Amino acid sequence: MVGEATKCGDQVSGPAPVTAGALEGTVPALQRDQVVGVGYEGKDIGFFISGLLAARVRLVVDVRLNAISRKTGFSKRALSAELAEAGIGYRHFPELGNPRWNRDGFAGPPGEVSAARARFSRLIGGGTASARIAEIAAAADAGVVAVMCFEADDMRCHRHVVLARVRAGVGGGGTARYHRH
Repeated sequence: MVGEATKCGDQVSGPAPVTAGALEGTVPALQRDQVVGVGYEGKDIGFFISGLLAARVRLVVDVRLNAISRKTGFSKRALSAELAEAGIGYRHFPELGNPRWNRDGFAGPPGEVSAARARFSRLIGGGTASARIAEIAAAADAGVVAVMCFEADDMRCHRHVVLARVRAGVGGGGTARYHRH
C-alpha cells in the first residue's frame, strides 16, 4: 500500500495504482557492467519489464526466498517467461532470500532495519550464499544485472545487503559497479 512500509519479502494484496511515471526511479541511468536493485511493488509486469529494457538489463536475479507472488506475472514461471520474451535472462537464488522471521525489521524504524540487516548479513555469510554473490558479480561482467525483490525501496529490503556484498566483492567474485535506485 502506498505510504505504508512493507516487511521485506511480504506482499500487499490487491492491485496497486500504476501511473505513467511509475517506472521513474525504478532503475537508475546505467552504464555497462553494473548491478542494480529493483522492486516490483506498485508496478504491473508490463511497466516493470519496460523499465528493465530501458535500463538495458540483461539478467534479473530474483532474491525472494520463495519466488511466488499474488501479483500477476511475478511468480517464478510467469516472470521467467515474460522476461525471456523480452530477451532478459532470469535466475532465482533462494539462498539469498530473507526468512519470514526477519522481515518485520525491514519495515521498522532505523534501529530495527539495522538489526534486520545484521541478522540477514550473518545468514548469507558463507557457503552457497557467497557463491551466489560471486555469480551475480561475474554476471555483471557481461551486462547489467538487476537484483529483484518485492519492495520498491532497496533500503527497506534485504537486497540492500546483497547489493552491498556484490559491490564489496564478497564471495570471491569480481567487482561490479553498483547504483541504488
